[in-house]
Amino acid sequence: MNLLIITNGGYGKGASGVQTRSHFDASGKNGTGLVYGSQAKMIPGNRKWNGGIYDDGRRKWLYPLSLNPGAHNAYRSDEFNHRKIAANQKF
Repeated sequence: MNLLIITNGGYGKGASGVQTRSHFDASGKNGTGLVYGSQAKMIPGNRKWNGGIYDDGRRKWLYPLSLNPGAHNAYRSDEFNHRKIAANQKF
């Protein structure tokens, strides 16, 4: 395993995520810099994209929740949520 992150916390009512394998492009956003990479998303409310993997700044959804519909209701608003993120990749 290349990366393991475990979080426990209240994440509020807005969209949140944990970015992994981040990169920085100094020339991005007209020279102000752009951070991009895979992100484990938590989006409560009507969208319910909890646990999907989104490639922020490049390829968009890598693991949409259409592949795991049960995850839509995993987020518990106004409670602590346990998240375990494992990234595996051969280099």
